[in-house]
Amino acid sequence: MRCETSFFSLTLYKKHLTRNWPLWAAHLGLWLLILPVQLWNQHIHGDLNSFVRNHPMDSLSVLFPWLAFVAALVAVVVFFHLFKSNAANFIGALPLRREGVFLTAFAAGYTMLVGPLLVVTLVTILLESILGILAPEILVFLAAGALNSFFWLSFAALCCVISGHAVAAVAFYFIFNWIVPVMVALVEGLLSGFLYGFVGFGAGFYEGAAWLCPVLQLVRHNWRGGMGFDDWNMLAIYAAVGFLMTLCAVGLHHIRKAERSGDLIVFDPIKWLFKICVTVCGGMGFGTFLTIIVFDSMQLNEGWKFGICCAVAAFICYMVSEMLLAKSFKVWKHWKGAVISAVAFVLVVAAVDMDWIGFTTRVPDPASVKSVTATFGGSGISGSAGNGLKFTGEDVKAVTDLHRYLVEHREDIGYGDEYYLSLNLEYKLGWTTLRRQYRSWYAPGDEEHRLLNAALGKGDSSFPYDRGTPNHLSFSLCVSGENGDDAEYIGWEINTEDNKAVWDAVAADMLAGRYVLRSTPGEEELNTGELEAQWINNYAIVGGGQERQFYTLRLSPELTETWKTLKERGYLDRRVVSASWGVETVG
Repeated sequence: MRCETSFFSLTLYKKHLTRNWPLWAAHLGLWLLILPVQLWNQHIHGDLNSFVRNHPMDSLSVLFPWLAFVAALVAVVVFFHLFKSNAANFIGALPLRREGVFLTAFAAGYTMLVGPLLVVTLVTILLESILGILAPEILVFLAAGALNSFFWLSFAALCCVISGHAVAAVAFYFIFNWIVPVMVALVEGLLSGFLYGFVGFGAGFYEGAAWLCPVLQLVRHNWRGGMGFDDWNMLAIYAAVGFLMTLCAVGLHHIRKAERSGDLIVFDPIKWLFKICVTVCGGMGFGTFLTIIVFDSMQLNEGWKFGICCAVAAFICYMVSEMLLAKSFKVWKHWKGAVISAVAFVLVVAAVDMDWIGFTTRVPDPASVKSVTATFGGSGISGSAGNGLKFTGEDVKAVTDLHRYLVEHREDIGYGDEYYLSLNLEYKLGWTTLRRQYRSWYAPGDEEHRLLNAALGKGDSSFPYDRGTPNHLSFSLCVSGENGDDAEYIGWEINTEDNKAVWDAVAADMLAGRYVLRSTPGEEELNTGELEAQWINNYAIVGGGQERQFYTLRLSPELTETWKTLKERGYLDRRVVSASWGVETVG
């Protein structure tokens, strides 16, 4: 009698289903409770019209992470022969090709995931037909679940083929799901501490990283209201990736040695990748933890401290990876690799800390800048006054001058000065974009303040002097008292005929940087000798009427164009107090 091998075994397929029935039965029971049972309860207590359309779509946010969890368990039980030598030998004795063993197990696992969803869908459709309100959303639920199940099972099957230990396979499965966003967040936090001006990796990078974390990508998506082209496209892409992983798993399963069952990783080239990943991820994560614990500080921008801790962590993590692979503590013969890992970490930390690539000190040449968008914030700058200002041509130099000052004086810019500045820059340099973010403190009248106001004066279209002479202009002068403690003021309203001359002087002081601009007057009291200007611009608003907006200009107590003009026109001798604060709408 001729002996033949097969690519599929119906007997083994049934054995998988009957042997592991508690798993798919629990899967079935859960979704019977979520969909048809909830549909019946809604029929008793409320309206069905919106429920039958929204509830299946809302349930996708629960279905996808649930499938991710169940797929790992299903893969472990159907590929049980990969984790024990006796089971591998038993399966190898069957008249099945290795591809047939894999495909039979995969088909059984996929049935355990999708079969319960199919039953739930049919029961829900039957119940909807009885209630007289059929909706296609339940079919969308089934199709989305089928596509997503294929991806998760392919992913889990690949992890099982790579590893010879069931617990390790499940651990790899969940680690691979989350390692990318965790490491991106860690690296970004570390670079923000070391590289002055680092603003992050950019939206495109984060979007790409999110695709490498399928659970996060699927859960954060809004599935309510039906599925459009982009939604199906996402599921199709993951299904296509799952198909490629299935092909890889089939190929690796074919060359996998049965005697490697029980090993953490059964393929030697992947062992090197494992050691590198453990060393790099553990070196940064554990190194950060050591820095915080040993030096009792959350400030990770001191290179020598962080470098030492990362070197120790990398050495330990490399040796731990060797222990896991060898299943033994006797791994000291691999100390050279651990030392090389520690030295590599020291060099990388030194390169970042000393800015060998020139990231921190780079300031673009104004001639090479097509445009720069700057967002100013902090003390004395209203939320809208410095929001997204665009500079082009000769105005770019005002921004690069401030940028260069912040870079050159980064060691001198500390906390404790009177005013705080936040600055976000985005340079368009031909085909590339340069982004920077700065935080600093400054005192009124210093060089940083002057450069800041010069940049604002070039780019802020909300500055009133760009709209011409204001409708109303008045001044207050603090003649005694400090910071509002029994302070006394004198004030004047500027005559109509003097408005332009005084306003030109105010604008000159603005451009010279001798002021603190506020859009909400009265935030601070003046000190003795300080002068404050208030002005109002009337302009039309949507819906009719006019908005009367007040601004405040706090001048430094030095000789300014405003002081000179007020003195020449005799206002400093007047004692008429006049002050109006706030924003009002005139109908």
